Amino acid sequence: MAGVSVLVVSCPCSLGIATPLALAAATRDVTDNRILVLNETVLERIDDSSVVVFDKTGTLTTGAMELVDVVGDDPDEVLAVAAAVERQSSHPIAAAIDDAAPLTTRSVLSFERADRTMSALVDDTRVIIGHPDSFDADEWTIPAEIEAAVTDAYESCTHPTAVAWEGVVRGIVTVRDTPRENWERVVSDLADADREIVVLTGDDERMTETFANHPAVDHVFADVRPESKEVIVQGLRERGTTTMIGDGTNDAPALASADLGIAVSSGTDLAIEAADAVVLDDRLDAVPEVFELASETRDRIKQNLVWAAGYNTIALPLAMAGVITPLIAAVMMAISSLIVVFNSKRRLFSANGDQVTATDSSEGNDQLGSPAHSD
Repeated sequence: MAGVSVLVVSCPCSLGIATPLALAAATRDVTDNRILVLNETVLERIDDSSVVVFDKTGTLTTGAMELVDVVGDDPDEVLAVAAAVERQSSHPIAAAIDDAAPLTTRSVLSFERADRTMSALVDDTRVIIGHPDSFDADEWTIPAEIEAAVTDAYESCTHPTAVAWEGVVRGIVTVRDTPRENWERVVSDLADADREIVVLTGDDERMTETFANHPAVDHVFADVRPESKEVIVQGLRERGTTTMIGDGTNDAPALASADLGIAVSSGTDLAIEAADAVVLDDRLDAVPEVFELASETRDRIKQNLVWAAGYNTIALPLAMAGVITPLIAAVMMAISSLIVVFNSKRRLFSANGDQVTATDSSEGNDQLGSPAHSD
């Protein structure tokens, strides 16, 4: 009989399900929170992240640019010409300028893209638009009004785009990108867990003060070219496990080169394909939830393993000594496995309990009645 008891007790059921069951429960939890896991190892590795890198535009900001001002001798013409060229681009700034301009039927030919500018033949005139610093005063006539508009734009943290043709910078179109309401809480939550917070942006350094001055942000890389993001992320990996969070096409190489990549669902298909997880519903606050859940999952795996190993350590000598009968051994084995199951799904049971409590409270309020509307 002792041999049968030993055989039953030594069956490593709880030990075998300790890790996979906790991971399966965690995967369900993140899915319920509208987070799509594309790489099954995410929840095992993300808690090791010591560096978290955010792309700024479209991730920490809404990415929904809006037109602020148009400066020039003929603002309507400047806006119309800029929109004619910008329609060839998919950048958020281009979309804002295009949306603000009246629909025209201008002829646009020979579109070209350079480092920080774009150009095209608009009604047979070569028009160049782009970063104001791309227009050298030795080669272009830049009116004082235009220079002042650029300075004002940077001081107000808006994006200035210069519009030029026939050797003269004709105007400045400025647009604004709004930071997400919860971005500060998101980076603070991650920083509180002793993680280094880094922000990447192609914007001018003068436009990054909002993020650079935040106490939770350790470093901001400004004026970053799309191809440089991957290089920066690879360098950051030397400091520790790095997680990259982005949304744009130019974030895809950086997402792929990071130890872990998280894409925001409002981003491009290329960014999503390069990511290990996707935050659905465009919820930035879901990012710290993933880290928190991964930490909880790791703790539960440890708890499960300790319990399973402890059970076998105690029960096996008792079975060998004949203290435990086969029936008791079978019951103990089942209880041990159930404890692992319940511990792995504890978050789910807790969530269901909260829902029941909320439902009961709501029903109670309905019984009490609601206040009448007053005029």
